[in-house]
Amino acid sequence: MVALRADIDALPIQDEKDVPYRSKVSGVSHSCGHDVHTAIVLGAGLELAQRQAEFATGGVRLIFQAAEEVHPSGALAAIDAGVLDQVGMIYALHCDPKLTAGTIGTRSGPITASSDYLEITVQALESNAPENDGRLTFALAKVLSELPTYLQREFGSTGFSVPSLVFGRVDTELAVDGQTPVSEYALGTVRCLDRDSWERAPAVIDEYLAKASPLLGAQVTGKYTRVAPSIINDPECTQLLEAAVTAELGAANLVHVEQSLGGEDFSWFLEKVPGSYARLGVSPRDAPPSADLHSGRFDVDESAIDTGVRVLTETALMSLRAAKTMTASRATQAGNATEAPSNQL
Repeated sequence: MVALRADIDALPIQDEKDVPYRSKVSGVSHSCGHDVHTAIVLGAGLELAQRQAEFATGGVRLIFQAAEEVHPSGALAAIDAGVLDQVGMIYALHCDPKLTAGTIGTRSGPITASSDYLEITVQALESNAPENDGRLTFALAKVLSELPTYLQREFGSTGFSVPSLVFGRVDTELAVDGQTPVSEYALGTVRCLDRDSWERAPAVIDEYLAKASPLLGAQVTGKYTRVAPSIINDPECTQLLEAAVTAELGAANLVHVEQSLGGEDFSWFLEKVPGSYARLGVSPRDAPPSADLHSGRFDVDESAIDTGVRVLTETALMSLRAAKTMTASRATQAGNATEAPSNQL
């Protein structure tokens, strides 16, 4: 069975577009294109329902996934609910305003980074000591400036990617007097381009924080939360998707893209079954690129919906035809195992 996935959640962002399809809910909009993803998977499902004679065996499952933008991941909840039962391959498209409408961007192997949360708290060793005034702010600033350098030193010589840190929130907790800081707090994201760095990052960060505490004269602690690993596209599934793009749109509209630092929980599906995730061009061909994702001005050329429907439909059909061959190939690669692979196609 082949699965097609669309994420369906919106974002707490005001829709600034003046178009008929702008959000009708104040303060909420589909600023990441999830309404487009949903329309495409639904359209592909309707088209495939009319063409069932073209696949005598197997089937296609449409997955409409909530909570892609938040943690805990909606993908994990969907997997726990059984959406991947009997699924052998899975595909998804995601809007990309850097690509023009009518094009599809693909990449075999990693196409996104992992995305995790890191919380750092700096607390006074003696909460009532007057000399703590200013010391905690200095200590947190020192940690936020030194930690990236520490990661560069620890990862730079290993051949693995250096984790990228971005802190977007800093808070201060004050004592009952309303003036004296008792703790400083920072929340950020950690992004890694390869699996080895993703697996090592929590331990290396903890190691630095443990060393920093006595030097700064404060208690420095960290909380590392796994959100999503990088999306690693299966080579065979990516070849099938690229063949579908070429068949439907022509080779000129197939674009090979670079790995990005963006994160997406579709990666959890690919931890269970092979599949491929591609970028859907949505900017008008003869106009400036659309505003970026997660912007209230983000918009799409609606012709991209037809492009997505055609590509996912053909990808599903090609994958169903290739299923038996791919199953035999994977069994051979696994060392001619006597048992059938767990992910039956």
